[in-house]
Amino acid sequence: MSFYKNLGCVLMVIAPLAWGVEAELLHPPLIDKAAAEQSKAASALLANYQRLAEQGQAEAQYQLSQLYAEGTEVSQDLSLALNWLKKSVDQGFAPAELELGNWYLTGKAVEKDLGKAIELIKKSAEKGYAKAQLSLGFRYYKGEGVKKDLQQTYDWFYKAAEQGNSHGQYNLGLIYERGLGKDQNMKQAMDWYEKAAAQDHLPAQDGLGIIYYKGEGVPIDLKKAQHWFEKAAGKGYANSQYNLGVLYYKGEGVDRDLKQAEHWFKQALTQGHVPTVQLMQKLAQDKAAAEKDAPKEVAKEPKTETGAESKAVKKEEAVGAVPADKKAKVEPPHSDEVPDAVEKPVKKDAEATSVPNKDSSNSEDTESTMLPKSDGEVAKPASSVTP
Repeated sequence: MSFYKNLGCVLMVIAPLAWGVEAELLHPPLIDKAAAEQSKAASALLANYQRLAEQGQAEAQYQLSQLYAEGTEVSQDLSLALNWLKKSVDQGFAPAELELGNWYLTGKAVEKDLGKAIELIKKSAEKGYAKAQLSLGFRYYKGEGVKKDLQQTYDWFYKAAEQGNSHGQYNLGLIYERGLGKDQNMKQAMDWYEKAAAQDHLPAQDGLGIIYYKGEGVPIDLKKAQHWFEKAAGKGYANSQYNLGVLYYKGEGVDRDLKQAEHWFKQALTQGHVPTVQLMQKLAQDKAAAEKDAPKEVAKEPKTETGAESKAVKKEEAVGAVPADKKAKVEPPHSDEVPDAVEKPVKKDAEATSVPNKDSSNSEDTESTMLPKSDGEVAKPASSVTP
């Protein structure tokens, strides 16, 4: 619904205030023409949906319901939203069935009812609506409203993936990588990840980076790992920002660069990426230790000139010699060896865990919340699936 959100209007009114005893003439308010045009377009859109909805068009009823539910172009009214949504459902409109199913799933404007939720989501999925297929697969994965069934999970994800749904493709990749109800098959995992990654699915890009980093089913290729981490990190994916920071932190596939490591760790940190907090603390401690241990130039005490030395200096200055205090300093010899500023982190074997986010039919960006491994480890994707 982002298209409709962009139609929101803002009227800019600027008028001088009258102060003092003498009243001043007030100029007519200035109107932002672009905002006024947006306002007109939004009003026309709403009127058009209203007219078509009242004529019984299912899609218009669904869209009108969304406008009232979100409260963008109109005041929010969940009662009206529910009314129009049910009218659309009564006509068998698949997106409306999924939406109402999600309302029953979460208890939005209705009493929570998992049975009704599954019934509606399944109706939508059986009509071939990819988002509903994805949602139904996830319900079977979690055992939410239905008995947990990994084969059903796979089947519904596959239907969505075959239609080009990037979340479905990513989830199949994760199923094959982790062996969730299927034999582990890294080739299949890579194939599905690559299809999702080609659509800029950020967890899939991160997953490919990890596979190349670990050499799971493929030869280790740190350059390819860097490539995929950079793609996802550049689009703001916290797990890849952390992983890219790890490459620079450890100097793996790239020149060791603590500034770059710190940059990417900070990017991940702004998104609340928990493991980055620990690694940033270690980075700061080790940098402080390195600065403390670094050789420092000892300042020389100024000499007190004797009478004879003073006369010699004056004589040199008189004949145009360079004064002693302006002569070029000869630096003491130094070692070419630069000590490591940060110790390489110790690898641990703790497995990653994850808490999946709930499904929403309105979102294409729903992702699993991935908790990476120990400090200094490239973070593995969650061993769960994305709704």
